Amino acid sequence: MNKLKKFLTDSCILFTVFVFILYIAGHAIISTSITITLKTAAILFLCCLLLRVLHNVLYIKKIPVALRILAHYLLIICAAYIGFALIAKIVTNSLATFVLLSAITAIYCGVSAIIMAIGNKQKEGEKQKKEYKSIF
Repeated sequence: MNKLKKFLTDSCILFTVFVFILYIAGHAIISTSITITLKTAAILFLCCLLLRVLHNVLYIKKIPVALRILAHYLLIICAAYIGFALIAKIVTNSLATFVLLSAITAIYCGVSAIIMAIGNKQKEGEKQKKEYKSIF
């Protein structure tokens, strides 16, 4: 029950973040408000549920790390395209698609680098704690 609760909570948080991003992008890019209907909200929420399910790809130890990250990246790209092109109708031509994919790629690389740096520092800290030997 706790796993289901966490799964739904994470999906709802993603949905909320996506809605804010769509509204902000719509206002900044096309200077109009985006209307999210029940149909588009359902598609967006299903996309969030799918992202949450497929996020677990990063934790499958049998798959090499590079392949896990590539799969996660491709899923993020698909979700961004669904959100911006199909739901918000912000991306209407090939140039806008290229700009969107480039921006998402840059953001993904930046966030990944930060997460990896934090993870490496935590591993170093744990390693130093284990290797400490008292001289007394």
